[in-house]
Amino acid sequence: GSEKSWSYGEIDQLVQRQVGVWLQELKPKSGATAALTMPYGIEFIVALLGALRLGMKVIALPQHDPFLSIRQR
Repeated sequence: GSEKSWSYGEIDQLVQRQVGVWLQELKPKSGATAALTMPYGIEFIVALLGALRLGMKVIALPQHDPFLSIRQR
């Protein structure tokens, strides 16, 4: 299968959108702690960078995708 390549600019745009959504919906405070427990992928990277951009402390716990090794064979 083919995987999408992401430019820094594309990732930055996704992070800006995510930060905007969080600011409107969650109103996070700088220094708050965010626990990220999601499968590793672009969504995880965007959430991680967004939380860091907001000045949050991050506990990153990417979940292992049990089907990943099967799909890559």
